[in-house]
Amino acid sequence: MPLRVSLGTRQESKPPEPAIKSHTPGRAFGYDGATEEAWRLRISGAQTTRENCMPTRVEVDIQIDRPTDEVFAYLSNFENNPRWQKGMDTCTITSDGEFGVGSTYDQVAHMANRQVLSSFKVIDYQPGRRVKATTTTSSFPITFTRVVDPHEGGSRVRAIIEGDATGFFKLLSPIINVMVRRSIGADYERLKHLLENQPD
Repeated sequence: MPLRVSLGTRQESKPPEPAIKSHTPGRAFGYDGATEEAWRLRISGAQTTRENCMPTRVEVDIQIDRPTDEVFAYLSNFENNPRWQKGMDTCTITSDGEFGVGSTYDQVAHMANRQVLSSFKVIDYQPGRRVKATTTTSSFPITFTRVVDPHEGGSRVRAIIEGDATGFFKLLSPIINVMVRRSIGADYERLKHLLENQPD
């Protein structure tokens, strides 16, 4: 299963039929040498404009040839994020006790040469399968869901990322939109490579 990334902007009007486009991103946006096939994008929604390009919804669907419990354990430990997400500097769990709904963490990232400080809270958690978290404070608020299911002897990883730029980032939203799409695709290819090349 090649990587599939879907990008759309939420809006009330009915979007046009999705189109399949092939695109190989440049290194300036975090491309690390992934194959062109892995970068095949499914793009839905209206044309990106300064008025409608935020908020944004990005979906990822990728096969990782590792056991499901191993993949979920890695993805749900947010302190691993800087190891596979480019632009992520630190992630620190800030809550005590067993991980689950209500757990919190702080994140330091950078985007467009700006530091992004965010605090997150877990709002949905199904052990071994699904985790969802949302920002409680951030200059780039997002909500993300990560789901891991068994698939052909390995794991199918699906992710949904929804974001609303504010302040400086809203002014640059047409550019940020493209950067986010390409960065997320490269991140999940990096995750796949990292997990599949770990020693048993």
